[in-house]
Amino acid sequence: MSKTTDNQNNSVQASQSRLALLRVSRWVNLAPETLEMVRQELLESMGLNADESQVADAGSRTPASGQNPAPSAMHIRKLLTAGAPWHVVSQLLWQDYNASPTPERASRLLETAFVQATPTDTLTIFTHLLSLGNKSFYWNLHPKLRDFIVEHAPEQNLDALYWILARERNDAKLSGIELAYIFLRVATTSDKTAAWMYFRRHQNRILDAFNNGRHFGMTQAQLMFRAGELALSQGYTEDAREVFNRLPSQSQEREIALQMLLRFESHTVDRHKNSYVVRLEGAQEWQERLDLISSFCDTCRLSGGLRDPNRPALDIIVGTLLQWIPKGADTWRAAGDLIYKHRDLASTLPGLFKSLVDQSLIFHGPDIDGGLWSAAIKTPANSNHERFFQAVGLLHRYVTSPRTGERGFWTAHMAMQELENAGANLPWTWKELLKTANQWVNQTTFLIERDRKRACAAIKLAQDSSLSGRETFETYMTLCEPAPQALLYAIARTATNAGLHDYATSVLIRSGLTKSFSNNELLHIWTEATYNPSPDLAWRVATVLASRDALPGSIKPSWEISGERRNAYTPLTLTPQDVECALSDLPASTRKLALALCVLGLKINELALLHTNSSQHAPVMSGTSSMELAVFNAFKTGSAIARPSKSVVQLSGIHMIPSSAIPLTQAIINGPWLFAARLIAERLSITSWGWSVTVLQHHVREILPYIGKENPPKSDAKTAKWLASMSSAERAAWNDIMNCTLNDAAENISNNLLKFVCRLAIIAYPAHFNALKTAQQIRLPLDILRDMEWFVLCEPWSAARARNSIAARVAIPESLKRNFT
Repeated sequence: MSKTTDNQNNSVQASQSRLALLRVSRWVNLAPETLEMVRQELLESMGLNADESQVADAGSRTPASGQNPAPSAMHIRKLLTAGAPWHVVSQLLWQDYNASPTPERASRLLETAFVQATPTDTLTIFTHLLSLGNKSFYWNLHPKLRDFIVEHAPEQNLDALYWILARERNDAKLSGIELAYIFLRVATTSDKTAAWMYFRRHQNRILDAFNNGRHFGMTQAQLMFRAGELALSQGYTEDAREVFNRLPSQSQEREIALQMLLRFESHTVDRHKNSYVVRLEGAQEWQERLDLISSFCDTCRLSGGLRDPNRPALDIIVGTLLQWIPKGADTWRAAGDLIYKHRDLASTLPGLFKSLVDQSLIFHGPDIDGGLWSAAIKTPANSNHERFFQAVGLLHRYVTSPRTGERGFWTAHMAMQELENAGANLPWTWKELLKTANQWVNQTTFLIERDRKRACAAIKLAQDSSLSGRETFETYMTLCEPAPQALLYAIARTATNAGLHDYATSVLIRSGLTKSFSNNELLHIWTEATYNPSPDLAWRVATVLASRDALPGSIKPSWEISGERRNAYTPLTLTPQDVECALSDLPASTRKLALALCVLGLKINELALLHTNSSQHAPVMSGTSSMELAVFNAFKTGSAIARPSKSVVQLSGIHMIPSSAIPLTQAIINGPWLFAARLIAERLSITSWGWSVTVLQHHVREILPYIGKENPPKSDAKTAKWLASMSSAERAAWNDIMNCTLNDAAENISNNLLKFVCRLAIIAYPAHFNALKTAQQIRLPLDILRDMEWFVLCEPWSAARARNSIAARVAIPESLKRNFT
């Protein structure tokens, strides 16, 4: 039984110890090893670590007559160990103190409260003990408890506490926190010099005390800034310089302190006598002036930065850098390069980036802006200020040249959002930068009208950000490239929260242009699409998930009866509207080539028949199954692509075909969607030049000189007859083929042409599941497959399905209208 009782007592004592340590840690942020040391010291001062015999002897004293008997130390110890409530222990401790009000008992009372009670109780007891008149107990307290009281004492006790500390002649007896309190208290009086002298005498101990965190609501850097500011105001410039130099680099306090020091010292700079200014004014060429400024910066670096006596003059010079050189693209480019060459001196010379700060809200045009901000754009950013200037440079490049810098504009947008969300101290906000950029775009004569509209749409979307309305979003997507996915997701979340599920779905689908949909993203689109009055899009999303074998089991039965899973679809007759639908969001170069091929049709194939041997001729495809025959017949009546001839040219040499198109040409499996894709390639004469835009352009160069001549060479009568049969529209299309690669590489155009053919085949035979599974089986490149998935979901195809009355009409069950992610 005794052993069990001892175990219980040990368990209770351990829990009480942990509680005490937790309270001390919460109040004064002590390290674990320091916590244990403080705890042992406090317990020893309360007599809780004494032997039983010592405790018994200490409690055997006889109380004075007329007083209540004082509780023994053993009694108090047992109560504390058993976890007695604080009000019980407090009453006994007060009885013990009242029996003999010595400083030692007052300190034990307060230390016990510090470990066992709340901070409020501790400060209340301190106030009461202080009011009793005997203040000497303060020096018997543990140093950590004294630090806590100094920081948290009630306002009515501050005067008494200050005089307790100030009258102590032995400074070694004071802790660093107490020294800091005396300094801050004196600094509020009229005797500022005395405050600074006190800090200078004890600064090492004071600053060491602030290493653990904030005290008196101040960090160590803020305290150093306060002391340096005080020294500077009293004329102790060198002392202030030394204090400011100890501030952490890249800290906000250091930047403000150095600017304050420079403003103070700049008044002493005589521009007419300063050697730096005199030498610059004597230089005749702008390049010579920049070289001199660069050498001055090197001298400042070698002199130790703050110790350079010419630093104030140099800071004035670099702050007005653009005034020392003529305005021009080359001169300002050199100035920007100089700033970034010496950017390591930014903390020493706060005026180094002043020219860029001043020019952030001023736009000059593509040449000058491109020169000034080139270094900021191409140099990796190592600090928040450098990230800011890089973002500003990207903004200037886009605004002055909207056709080339759109991706950089959105990079700048995301960077500024991150900086502002992190609370970085920036010269200008993103809102202010966009406002001035929008004003310049609307007033400048540098931009053509289309570029002006493009820039205005991007700036408007960036200003509205996640709160962008549908009109703003649609205007931007019509004129510009896709926005970053992070912004699109933010817009979609806002639209969802507002109940605009149709708008959210549109935004989410647009995000698939720049990055393939993940399964979770498709399930998110499914969730939004189920709220659409038309269920067609939701079932198409389910089809894409089913082709990936990622469709949730709860959705699959309803999807199978929705009509999307059918194996047989009625082929559609292709129209020019369908061609435009298949070209949605493809680059302009691919659009130009595809439309030219639709106009020319089999004309290129006819030309190839004239110049190839008969072994390369093959009969046109006609289909073997009933569904392939139906697809073939649908192409006969279509107005978008030319009707078939008797034979086509199959270009020999499979090595000439781009790798992205080889699976489509060599596949040994059959299927209506694959048949439609091959049939489209034949009708556009793609087989005669092997999907290689380079080969096609070679043919164009050979024939182009003959176009427009009345008497072509008699040596090629067949070619002359072929030329004579061309209409004006076909001749223009022939010229477009020649120019389609001006803004894009031939291999990119070939890859995008394959996307166009695969999309058009989906329109001709709208069996989405068959198309996606077939593309997987023949192992089309992943970017082609993901493009097909995007096209299955895109809005132009939704409109085409509604136009052709093939949209699914089976309603979404209410049980499936939930978030599957």
